[in-house]
Amino acid sequence: MRIPAFKVLERCGANVGKGPWFLFLATLLAFGAGLYLLLYLHAKTMSRAYKLSAHNAIQRSLQHYLTTGEITNFHELATVFIFTNCYTIKAKTHECVLGMLWGRPGDTRYLVAITKEGITLWLERTNAPEVMEFSR
Repeated sequence: MRIPAFKVLERCGANVGKGPWFLFLATLLAFGAGLYLLLYLHAKTMSRAYKLSAHNAIQRSLQHYLTTGEITNFHELATVFIFTNCYTIKAKTHECVLGMLWGRPGDTRYLVAITKEGITLWLERTNAPEVMEFSR
Protein backbone atom coordinates (compact mmCIF):
# COMPACT_ATOMS: atom_id res chain seq x y z
CA MET A 1 0.00 0.00 0.00
CA ARG A 2 1.40 3.36 -1.05
CA ILE A 3 0.94 6.39 1.15
CA PRO A 4 1.06 9.84 -0.49
CA ALA A 5 4.00 12.01 0.56
CA PHE A 6 1.87 14.69 2.19
CA LYS A 7 0.19 12.04 4.39
CA VAL A 8 3.61 10.88 5.58
CA LEU A 9 4.58 14.46 6.36
CA GLU A 10 1.33 15.03 8.27
CA ARG A 11 1.98 11.90 10.36
CA CYS A 12 5.42 13.28 11.24
CA GLY A 13 3.83 16.47 12.51
CA ALA A 14 4.60 18.73 9.54
CA ASN A 15 2.06 21.38 8.58
CA VAL A 16 1.58 20.62 4.91
CA GLY A 17 -0.18 23.38 2.99
CA LYS A 18 0.06 25.79 5.90
CA GLY A 19 2.47 28.39 7.04
CA PRO A 20 5.35 30.24 5.39
CA TRP A 21 6.94 27.15 3.78
CA PHE A 22 3.94 26.56 1.54
CA LEU A 23 3.91 30.22 0.51
CA PHE A 24 7.66 30.14 -0.14
CA LEU A 25 7.47 26.97 -2.26
CA ALA A 26 4.47 28.24 -4.22
CA THR A 27 6.25 31.53 -4.94
CA LEU A 28 9.41 29.68 -5.95
CA LEU A 29 7.43 27.43 -8.29
CA ALA A 30 5.62 30.38 -9.87
CA PHE A 31 8.91 32.24 -10.32
CA GLY A 32 10.54 29.19 -11.96
CA ALA A 33 7.60 28.70 -14.34
CA GLY A 34 7.65 32.40 -15.27
CA LEU A 35 11.39 32.31 -15.88
CA TYR A 36 11.06 29.22 -18.07
CA LEU A 37 8.30 30.89 -20.12
CA LEU A 38 10.35 34.06 -20.50
CA LEU A 39 13.43 32.14 -21.69
CA TYR A 40 11.34 30.09 -24.13
CA LEU A 41 9.75 33.19 -25.66
CA HIS A 42 13.13 34.93 -25.84
CA ALA A 43 14.64 31.96 -27.71
CA LYS A 44 11.74 31.97 -30.20
CA THR A 45 12.15 35.72 -30.77
CA MET A 46 15.91 35.46 -31.27
CA SER A 47 15.46 32.60 -33.74
CA ARG A 48 13.03 34.69 -35.77
CA ALA A 49 15.37 37.70 -35.68
CA TYR A 50 18.26 35.47 -36.84
CA LYS A 51 16.19 34.25 -39.80
CA LEU A 52 15.02 37.79 -40.62
CA SER A 53 18.64 38.99 -40.77
CA ALA A 54 19.46 36.15 -43.17
CA HIS A 55 16.40 36.99 -45.26
CA ASN A 56 17.42 40.65 -45.52
CA ALA A 57 21.04 39.82 -46.38
CA ILE A 58 20.15 37.48 -49.24
CA GLN A 59 17.47 39.88 -50.53
CA ARG A 60 20.10 42.63 -50.80
CA SER A 61 22.52 40.22 -52.47
CA LEU A 62 19.87 39.25 -55.04
CA GLN A 63 19.09 42.90 -55.85
CA HIS A 64 22.79 43.60 -56.30
CA TYR A 65 23.26 40.46 -58.42
CA LEU A 66 20.32 41.26 -60.72
CA THR A 67 21.44 44.87 -61.30
CA THR A 68 25.23 44.44 -61.58
CA GLY A 69 25.82 40.73 -62.14
CA GLU A 70 28.23 40.61 -59.18
CA ILE A 71 27.92 38.49 -56.06
CA THR A 72 28.42 40.41 -52.82
CA ASN A 73 28.16 39.49 -49.14
CA PHE A 74 26.11 42.15 -47.38
CA HIS A 75 26.56 40.73 -43.90
CA GLU A 76 29.52 39.36 -41.94
CA LEU A 77 27.68 36.05 -41.33
CA ALA A 78 26.90 35.53 -45.04
CA THR A 79 28.76 33.66 -47.76
CA VAL A 80 26.80 34.11 -51.00
CA PHE A 81 27.27 31.93 -54.11
CA ILE A 82 25.48 30.82 -57.29
CA PHE A 83 22.95 28.12 -56.40
CA THR A 84 20.73 26.58 -59.10
CA ASN A 85 18.91 23.80 -57.24
CA CYS A 86 15.15 23.33 -57.48
CA TYR A 87 12.92 22.55 -54.49
CA THR A 88 9.26 21.58 -54.38
CA ILE A 89 7.57 22.91 -51.27
CA LYS A 90 3.81 22.51 -50.83
CA ALA A 91 3.35 21.46 -54.49
CA LYS A 92 5.14 24.56 -55.81
CA THR A 93 8.54 24.34 -57.51
CA HIS A 94 11.12 26.98 -56.56
CA GLU A 95 14.12 27.48 -58.85
CA CYS A 96 16.95 29.05 -56.90
CA VAL A 97 19.34 31.70 -58.21
CA LEU A 98 21.59 32.41 -55.22
CA GLY A 99 22.50 30.45 -52.12
CA MET A 100 24.00 31.63 -48.89
CA LEU A 101 25.70 29.92 -45.99
CA TRP A 102 24.48 31.79 -42.92
CA GLY A 103 26.36 31.70 -39.63
CA ARG A 104 29.85 31.91 -38.21
CA PRO A 105 32.39 29.52 -39.76
CA GLY A 106 32.97 27.62 -36.49
CA ASP A 107 29.27 27.35 -35.59
CA THR A 108 26.38 25.62 -37.33
CA ARG A 109 25.85 27.21 -40.73
CA TYR A 110 22.47 27.17 -42.42
CA LEU A 111 21.78 27.17 -46.13
CA VAL A 112 19.48 29.92 -47.35
CA ALA A 113 18.42 30.14 -51.00
CA ILE A 114 16.52 32.71 -53.02
CA THR A 115 14.56 32.51 -56.27
CA LYS A 116 14.52 35.08 -59.06
CA GLU A 117 11.10 36.21 -57.78
CA GLY A 118 12.62 36.99 -54.38
CA ILE A 119 11.19 34.02 -52.45
CA THR A 120 13.59 33.03 -49.69
CA LEU A 121 13.99 29.38 -48.68
CA TRP A 122 15.42 28.23 -45.35
CA LEU A 123 17.12 24.87 -45.84
CA GLU A 124 18.24 22.77 -42.86
CA ARG A 125 19.82 19.33 -42.68
CA THR A 126 17.37 18.05 -40.10
CA ASN A 127 14.07 19.73 -41.04
CA ALA A 128 12.18 20.00 -44.32
CA PRO A 129 12.83 23.10 -46.46
CA GLU A 130 10.53 26.01 -45.71
CA VAL A 131 9.59 29.26 -47.37
CA MET A 132 10.58 32.23 -45.21
CA GLU A 133 7.70 34.68 -44.95
CA PHE A 134 7.79 37.90 -42.97
CA SER A 135 4.92 40.39 -42.83
CA ARG A 136 5.78 44.00 -43.44
